[in-house]
Amino acid sequence: MMTRRPGMILIAALCSSAAATALWLPGRADGQNDRTSPTAGTLPRPIVDTHQLMELFNKPLYSYLKESMQQQPTDDKGWKTIQERGFQAAEVMNLVAIRERESDERAAWDRHVRTAQQAGLQLADAAKARDWQQTRSAYEGLIRNCNQCHQKIAPDHAPQVQP
Repeated sequence: MMTRRPGMILIAALCSSAAATALWLPGRADGQNDRTSPTAGTLPRPIVDTHQLMELFNKPLYSYLKESMQQQPTDDKGWKTIQERGFQAAEVMNLVAIRERESDERAAWDRHVRTAQQAGLQLADAAKARDWQQTRSAYEGLIRNCNQCHQKIAPDHAPQVQP
């Protein structure tokens, strides 16, 4: 039978505490901890740039939503999936909104973000009501807003997405 020595228990406790603290403390996107930054730990704050955000969140969401919108759902699961995708689109706009923009772009940025968020909510509401015509219309409005934003804010590299 193995006996526990107080020293081993103390070492295990210190290691656990250090690991928990390292995971809890705010860190930079590159994995380095920056406790000297005046905004370290301040929320909300962007972690990735806008292009990375679009690749990580909007691109997969767009693919899933486009697939879900190919035909009218025939069951609760199908309608719920579209509703959830609408909520996801609306919520992602909060992540988009916290990104810094040049002052001359800020008004257009905010307008597109608000419109996209509203389109996502309209999509969720239409899917909840099981109104296919309204669901299609809200989806197309969301896509249209994405494309208008891409044309205005990043015309040289943002894609034009298809419904």
